[in-house]
Formats: sequence, structure tokens, C-alpha cells
Amino acid sequence: MESSKSIRQNMLMNMALTVSNLLFPLITYSYVARILLSQGTGRIAFVQSVLTYFSYLASLGIGGYATRECARVRHDRYQLSVVAGEIWKIQRIATALSCAALAITVLAVPRFRREGLLFAVMGLSIPLQTLGIPWLYQSLEKYSHLALRSIACKMLGVVLTFLFVKTKEDVALYGAITVFTSGVPSLLNLFLLPRYLDFPSIPIRALKKHLRPIWIFFLSTLMISLCSQFDTVMLGFLKGDDQVGLYHAALKMKGVVLSLSVAVTSVLIPRISQYVAGGEHRAFRQLLLSSLRVSCVLLLPLSVFVAIFARDLLLVVCGEGFLDAVPALVLLMLCCLVLSLTNLLGNQILIPKGMEKRFTAAVTLGMGINILLNLLWIPRFSVGGAAFATLITELFHLYWLGMGCKREVRYLWRKLRANIYLTALAAAVLMVFLLQRATGEMPVILRLAVGAGSFFGCYFLVLLWRKEPLTKQLKASLLSRLGKW
Repeated sequence: MESSKSIRQNMLMNMALTVSNLLFPLITYSYVARILLSQGTGRIAFVQSVLTYFSYLASLGIGGYATRECARVRHDRYQLSVVAGEIWKIQRIATALSCAALAITVLAVPRFRREGLLFAVMGLSIPLQTLGIPWLYQSLEKYSHLALRSIACKMLGVVLTFLFVKTKEDVALYGAITVFTSGVPSLLNLFLLPRYLDFPSIPIRALKKHLRPIWIFFLSTLMISLCSQFDTVMLGFLKGDDQVGLYHAALKMKGVVLSLSVAVTSVLIPRISQYVAGGEHRAFRQLLLSSLRVSCVLLLPLSVFVAIFARDLLLVVCGEGFLDAVPALVLLMLCCLVLSLTNLLGNQILIPKGMEKRFTAAVTLGMGINILLNLLWIPRFSVGGAAFATLITELFHLYWLGMGCKREVRYLWRKLRANIYLTALAAAVLMVFLLQRATGEMPVILRLAVGAGSFFGCYFLVLLWRKEPLTKQLKASLLSRLGKW
């Protein structure tokens, strides 16, 4: 009972953290898109895409490995101090090398040198974010620490953006504000470390045992980075900042939708690692089933809703100048559905079970497919080609990862009862199309509000009618709280 309560609390806190990481930047993005226009937001997106490669070089993919290893020894302060200290030392060395490589690259590439000020300002995010060791707090399930600090800084970032970003020349200033809002929580993490670690002396030779698994994680993380950012970088080189700005708008919406689901399911990873290490296979499978149900209840309807109302959402969030991103946004919503499954198979099954080689092989092969498809389709179809290449790549990832955990896939498919969710989704889509004529002449905000109410209301009512387990639990919990009031 206590375990379930702590998991629910962690889910709520991590969802609050993720919502703050997405909602506040989305508010500011809606504002700056109209101030900086697609060219200005395209410059920011281009620099962020390049910096992502160096950020992954600094992090070395340590997050997943460190969370797993620290979760296994989190009840022993000394062992936790040793393991976390060794991994953190490796990360500090990698961060220094990454920052040096970034400086050399910016000076050597003319396209990067033209954005030298933006790289200098936004490049500070690399040491700030990697040295804040969020993986330690995740392994300890201290999500409240992460959430509260992040929310406060994001709120301050919104205020600073509205106060100081006034013209399309304020691109670097906006970049500095984004670095500030993400970097301050990491600095605060450092001040809290003595509560959890004792900082023993770590000899260099003690780092050797971590290098091989970290290298495997790094390869997979690097491949994911190459796949996720290659399309944006290539659009910048071949199509210009305007097309990058359009694609970045669609990616923003995709990030909001996907991260809401990942926020809930990612808190299960430390607990899953514990169950796998302790041989508690039944509890492990139950958590996986809960994670999949969360995706079906949250991500499935949200992705379909955004795809149906893609035009209206882009109008509200970004303005008329971004309507050419509608096809890309629809395709990226399909990617969200596939990504929720690959996240389950990779991060919640293969990695906790120590099968990271299979995960690395999937993303390595996927990277090759993604690069080839982008080279073929971006010159011809621009943002639509980039989005379709991403979808095909994620479908390959789903197949390859699923082949590595067939037993768990069969168990989840047998227990899920997918027809419940498909019936609810069909009813919700039908409801929206029936109301389409009545809402067609409404103002866009009102049309979205009516569409959201009818779509999600119908979806959850059908889930309750079909006695979907997670929805029943949520209803019982809500009625219990109302009864106490």
C-alpha cells in the first residue's frame, strides 16, 4: 500500500515537473514566435539542435545507467556515495571535453561562426545541466525536489521573457533566458548533494568498471540524438531558418504530448530496476502493465486530438505564419504513439534487465535509416519529409525492440484488452466529426474548447462504461477524496 502511494505521489510530482518544463516554454514560445518570427525561432532551434550533440557528449548517456545503478544501492548511503561519486567524476571529465570540442567546432565551421554569440550564450546550458546530476534525485525518487525548483524558475523565465524580449533582434536575449531557467535548478541540485552523499575520495582506476556499460549507453544516446536532431540540422543547411522554424513549431507540440506520458511512466524506472535486481518478476510485469495503461489513457487520446485539431492549435500557439507545419504535426502525432511503445520496450524492459546492447543496436540501425530517409525526402518534401522519416524510423525501433522482449510483449498484449481503448477512441473521433458543422464558424479558442470537452469527455465516459482498470481507480480515488470533503 505504501509503495503504491509513493509511486502515485512520484507520478504526480514528475508530471508537475514535466508540465512546467513544457507549459511555461510553450507560453513563452507562443509569445516569441510572434516577436522573433519563424526566422528568429529557426535560429534558436538550429543552435539548440547543434548543442544537443555536445550535450549528449557531456552526459555520455549516463542518465539511464546511473539511475539504474544508484537505485540498486540507494538504501546504503556509503555504497550510494561511492557509486554516484564515481559516475559523477566521469561526467565532469566528459563535460570539460565536450565544452572544449564545442568551442573548436564553432570556430572552425563558418555556418556556426555566424551564430557565435548564440552558441556562447546557449552553450552554457551544457555544464549547467550535466553537472546538476538529476539522475541521483531520480534514483532516490526525490521528484518533489526537482519539481518545485524547476517550476519556480520556469515561472520566473516567463516573466523575464515578457519583460525583455520586445523586438526580433532579441534572439540572443531569449536564448540567455532559456539557459537561466534550466540552469538555476541544476545549480541548486549541487547545494543539496551533502544531504545524500558523503563525497569519498575516488581514484581514477575505480572508474574503469563503469566505462564499458557507459559506453554502450552512450552509443545508444548518441544515435538517438543524431536521429532526433539530424532532420532539424539538415533543414537548416538545405532549406533555411524559415523551414527550421516551422518544423520546430511541430516538434514543440510533439514534445508536449509525448512528455506528459513519459513524465508519468519514467518514475517507474527506479522501482522497476529494484524489482528486476530482486527477482520480483510478478511485480515487474504489473508495473509494466500499469505503464502501458497510462499511455493508453493519456497519450493515445491526446495524440489523436492534436492531429485532428492541428491547424487550430498552430493558429493559437504560433500564429498564421506557421500553418505550413500542419502535415508535419499530424505525422509527429503518429510518432508519439509509436514512441510511447518504444519507451516502454527500451527504457522500462530492456535497460532494467541489462539488455542495453539490444537497445543500442536498435537505435544504431535506426540512425542509418533516419539519415538516409532525410537525405532523400527533405530536399523534396521539406518539413513533411523530415516528419515522415522520423515516423518510419520509430516504426523500425518498435519492431527491433519488440523482438528482444517477446515474452513481455505477449504478456502485455494478453492483459491489456486493447479493444476497450480503440472503442473509446472511435466514439470520441465520431463525436468530434458530428460536431464539426456546428463549431465550424466559432472563434478558434471556443472551437478548441468545445472540441476538447466533447472528445475527452466521450473518451473517458466510454472507458468508464467498459470498466477500464486505471480509469476505475481514478474514479474511486476522486470519489473518496470528495467524500472526505
